[in-house]
Amino acid sequence: MVFLLILFGILPAQAQIGGSYSPMWINSSAPSTDEALAHGRYEIKTAKATGQTSARSTAKKKRTPASEVTAEPLLTPAKPEVIQYKASSAKTDAAESSDRSVLSDDDVRKNQMEIQVSPTFVYNGSSANYSYRNYNSFFPALDLSSNVWMTPTLGLYGRILFSFGASVAGDSTTSSKVAVKYEDIDLAFKFRKYFSSVKDSQSVDIGLVYSEDKFSPPSDNLYRPKLISSGLGVRVTSRVPSGNNFAWIFGGLFYPRLQHQEEKVGLKISSGSGTENARLGLNFGSELKLSRGSQIIYDLAVSSERDSFDGAANPIDPETQKAPSNVSVTNTMVMFSFGYRWGR
Repeated sequence: MVFLLILFGILPAQAQIGGSYSPMWINSSAPSTDEALAHGRYEIKTAKATGQTSARSTAKKKRTPASEVTAEPLLTPAKPEVIQYKASSAKTDAAESSDRSVLSDDDVRKNQMEIQVSPTFVYNGSSANYSYRNYNSFFPALDLSSNVWMTPTLGLYGRILFSFGASVAGDSTTSSKVAVKYEDIDLAFKFRKYFSSVKDSQSVDIGLVYSEDKFSPPSDNLYRPKLISSGLGVRVTSRVPSGNNFAWIFGGLFYPRLQHQEEKVGLKISSGSGTENARLGLNFGSELKLSRGSQIIYDLAVSSERDSFDGAANPIDPETQKAPSNVSVTNTMVMFSFGYRWGR
């Protein structure tokens, strides 16, 4: 029996706790191993006796391989303001990338085609030191224009203006009148920049324009030459909304160099040679929106073209009986239009 107790480690634990063998373990009435385990003696004494072993066992239990550790993902809720900023940035980027879907349904910038009809009143005054180029006229005209927007930011522009019943002074000695025709043609490639996708956003149109203006007297006229001015220029128009249905329009144009020609009709008239020509203009108006497809427009535009010639004019001036040199002509146009624009 002692041998069995030693074998199961009970006796050494007793010796370490009590310091000596107790006679109760030697007599025949000593409990069996099963009874000791049942009464908890083995466990208690072993725990006390083998504290280091238990600690090591506990440490082993606490050590868990990294492969068995499952880390739960950390979920951080997004901040509302960050989401709102990203959504706003996405709209702005989409607008700048020519996406019509970011525009509201009643935004005029969503139109792909626009046609405008504008009855116009025109004053034309030409001032020069050569009487053949000195005249003025006031007449009605019709201004037709259109925009074709390939995207909300890129488009094509066309315009034509023609006069009704225009006339200028003929022979200065008899105060006669000469019927003339005015015809203006503009063709442009336009870039439109707007600063947000909301419908009351400001916008700027920049157009590269080819312009051709004609002044045509009758073919048998002896007092006025046929005039043609043509060339490339830049037109800038700014739209400044003042509410959802009203906007102010400001603009300007500049043609740094024009080709100016004097063509013969009844009499060949030349103000000189080697011309230098430029044109500058400003316009102001407003736009009243009835709907996305209907707007009422009014516009006041002023432009001035300066033509400078070298050499002597021919023929001689009938008023001064001299042939002036270095003729300078300033041609001014003032136009007021009130029109309707249709778009879809």
